[in-house]
Amino acid sequence: LPLIATVVALLVGAPGAWGGSAPAGARAGGVLALQPAAQGPTVIEADEIAYDAATNIVTARGRVRVTHPRFRVFADTVILDLQTQVVTAEGRVRLIDAQGRELRGARLVYHIDREEGTVTDAETILDQTYLRGSQVEVGRDRITVHQATVTTCDPARPLYRITARRVEVTPGEELVARD
Repeated sequence: LPLIATVVALLVGAPGAWGGSAPAGARAGGVLALQPAAQGPTVIEADEIAYDAATNIVTARGRVRVTHPRFRVFADTVILDLQTQVVTAEGRVRLIDAQGRELRGARLVYHIDREEGTVTDAETILDQTYLRGSQVEVGRDRITVHQATVTTCDPARPLYRITARRVEVTPGEELVARD
């Protein structure tokens, strides 16, 4: 593996839940570790990482991996707004939440403080059930799939499938298809 530069910045105690600020205009390939006040660190790894002090936004591009105590995100591009605690990811997105559920899709908007997000053009497997839809909303206790296709068979060649305008899943409990 080629060697890449490493940038590590620990952010402690200042405005917002994230505290502090990163080095002004930090830009390099490698790693950026953010230390919010009450949680563990959030680590961003990418080919290129930039921090904009004026907007308090971290932008990472190229093989991005974000590791947070409550989730992991993999994507081509990730924008982390430190003020609003919103992660926006695009391009081959994978979200793995605190329960170990994995969602894949084209775009993700995830609210860290609420542990809620939306993945577009998404698919996931829950309780041996394959779910695919135009949009998947994920929360702590529920997943909602819009324009959904659901099956427990091999999704490439299912023996049956359910299609619905909306499917609500409470993992381990129930799946309700509507419309």
